[in-house]
Amino acid sequence: MRKFLFLFAMLLVVANAWSLPFVPTTDPSASTTKWYQIKTGNRYLYSNRMSENELYVSTTASIDDYYLWCFVGNESTGYTIYNRGAQAYMRMGFFVNGSSGSADLDHIEMGSGNDFYIYYIESSQKMYLCYDTENDVHTNDTKYNSYSVVEVEIDLTPPPYETLTATNYNVPHNTLSNMGEEGYAKLVDQDKTTKWCVVNNSGGWETIWMDFESDVWFIPNGYILTTGGDTQSYPSRNPKEWVLYGKVFKNDDWTELAHVTNGGGLEAKNTTDYTFDITGATQGYRYFRFEVRQINGKGSDSNYTFQLAELQLTGTAVDDPTPQGMPFVPTTDPSASTTKWYQIKTGDSYLFSNSNYKLQVSASPSEDDYYQWCFVGTESTGFKVYNRGCQRYMSQGTWVEGHGNESQINYVEVENGNSFAIYYNNQNKKYYLVYVNNILFVSTNKQNNYSAVEVGAPTPPPTIPGDLNGDGQVDIADVNAVINMMLGKTSPTEAGDVTHDGTEDISDVNAVINIMLGKVAATSTEYTVNGVKFKMIDVEGGTFMMGDGSSYSSSPIHQVTLSDFSIGETEVTQELWQAVMGSKPNAIKEDNPLLPIDYISWYDCQNFITQLNELTGKTFRMPTEAEWEYAARGGKKSRGYLYSGSNNVDDVAWYDGNSSYVIHPVATKAPNELGIYDMSGNVMEWCQDLLLDHYTDEPQTDPTGPTPETSSSYDYRIVRGGDAGWGADFCEACARYWQDVVNSYTYMLNMKGLRLVLGNPLAQ
Repeated sequence: MRKFLFLFAMLLVVANAWSLPFVPTTDPSASTTKWYQIKTGNRYLYSNRMSENELYVSTTASIDDYYLWCFVGNESTGYTIYNRGAQAYMRMGFFVNGSSGSADLDHIEMGSGNDFYIYYIESSQKMYLCYDTENDVHTNDTKYNSYSVVEVEIDLTPPPYETLTATNYNVPHNTLSNMGEEGYAKLVDQDKTTKWCVVNNSGGWETIWMDFESDVWFIPNGYILTTGGDTQSYPSRNPKEWVLYGKVFKNDDWTELAHVTNGGGLEAKNTTDYTFDITGATQGYRYFRFEVRQINGKGSDSNYTFQLAELQLTGTAVDDPTPQGMPFVPTTDPSASTTKWYQIKTGDSYLFSNSNYKLQVSASPSEDDYYQWCFVGTESTGFKVYNRGCQRYMSQGTWVEGHGNESQINYVEVENGNSFAIYYNNQNKKYYLVYVNNILFVSTNKQNNYSAVEVGAPTPPPTIPGDLNGDGQVDIADVNAVINMMLGKTSPTEAGDVTHDGTEDISDVNAVINIMLGKVAATSTEYTVNGVKFKMIDVEGGTFMMGDGSSYSSSPIHQVTLSDFSIGETEVTQELWQAVMGSKPNAIKEDNPLLPIDYISWYDCQNFITQLNELTGKTFRMPTEAEWEYAARGGKKSRGYLYSGSNNVDDVAWYDGNSSYVIHPVATKAPNELGIYDMSGNVMEWCQDLLLDHYTDEPQTDPTGPTPETSSSYDYRIVRGGDAGWGADFCEACARYWQDVVNSYTYMLNMKGLRLVLGNPLAQ
């Protein structure tokens, strides 16, 4: 039996050794080499070309060569890591430098699954590549970060051209410029001396091309080639095979307009201009490609050159074939009541902004404000893209920023009246918003078309709380309706449970009467325990995107749907705690009835809630983490603030920058959109959930956190909101933290408090 177990273990080791998350290579320059982005958490490794190839991390993915890596080696030698842009190996944890065989090259060590660690050897010690929250890359003899790969499957060949604008259907020689890196085609300059180079490798020819465009659409009927002086002197260097392509719109496929395979008689000519006909073109084209495949000359030298001074197309101009109309109705003022709002879609995915103004993509549409966009401008000025939830313009491709640098704001480029591209300008180049392999980034290559789906009419306001018969007012008829439900004369309804405690009873009758008399606002309910009053704010359920993707723990962003519930207007205060429990924790330093209770453990909170429910007959409980975040972000009234109620932390929170490191009475800062106080700062608030150190990406309804079997640690529970002793980043509405509930020493409970929730018994 032991031998069997040993053999089984050996088989597992062998199987694991072959379960590589990448396909290795022995030659980075091979055309078959697989290239990858290297990811840790939500960050991507790249080499900085401007800083001696120093290693950095970025929260934004890119297909720039400096973000692309391959793995060189085999199982016996190990795998080194090679950067495509730097054309060098990762070295000593920090730098992409050196060459193969150096002792300090970085290698990988496989982890438990498809992840791995990056290290190099120093004095027989493995030094692992790490990064901290400030994006500082460093090395350590302890493994802090594991890495994974994302294979890049798009065309990585850099185009050997830039777009040229043709005037009067031609490209005169003085508008041509250097067209790319060494080894690609170079167009002739003003002096007509620069050569195009076509390489013959053992009889094979490397295709080269030039793309250009006209100011107007026209039906081409011919073209004229003008060569430079060197080609005129040596006709054998004229092109032998070439193709002329055209397309109507930039995103169309190329249509072949002319294909010459026998040199077209150029080898027999010794003039500067060659005229050729185009037959069969029946529609107007605007975009063209001239592609050279072979040169006439043969000889021992493998490189043959010719010079092109000018390519001139002739034809008949036609009207702009772009369909009339726009794919959206633009506005000049996003705040106008007549503004049309849209979801922006590419393929089956929808663009939205999270609360940190970062652009995201979801497979599911939503009418949440952060999914809604309008288009601001006119045909002459262009159309900016504006987000309703953030109240900001889309900027720099993958961010929704303010009105700062106009050159970084995104515009749309309408191609055919039904779809558009999204781009911003930088140094006279267009950078397009691209969505490939579930990654958003910007590129000079346009790869995606977007469409606008108009959002339906605004959702009507919810039924007036207490108005059970739907007649628009709260009156005695509604009292009777609740009483009938209590007595079983009519079926219970969710609306009849006015207090959201799970039953229709006398408290609901009182609530309706109080609403009738105007004693209690229709959006909250007040309770009294042993003379101490506290208020619960009604929170209308809904669907939101939980998390912000700014850290491993708050990723991935995922869809959560919640039922209605109510939550404490403030944290539980010292006076409420004492009214229920009869005393306060001994560790409390300052006796003030309006201070939030602290120095309480998760189990202390459970005992408090048990006593409170016995005194009130209700079913108060802790919030789930999802309920806490939804309420902190303002529920359906959310304005997308970074903190609970504001983008300025000082408006809404007591934290280390303004608190003098002591807690303050509740409700002394501004409330959030729902009228809830102190969900950012003052004291951290316990949640019901066990620890899950990062989210899952599947949609959830009324989640209650992981089970003991799926929890990251049964000893830990979630705390949220930050406190008076921590920095502003801890106070962000999406920030997550956790606390040991088994070994919670008194000092660890400083500034740990509680906020109550009532309703949705499924979360109990």
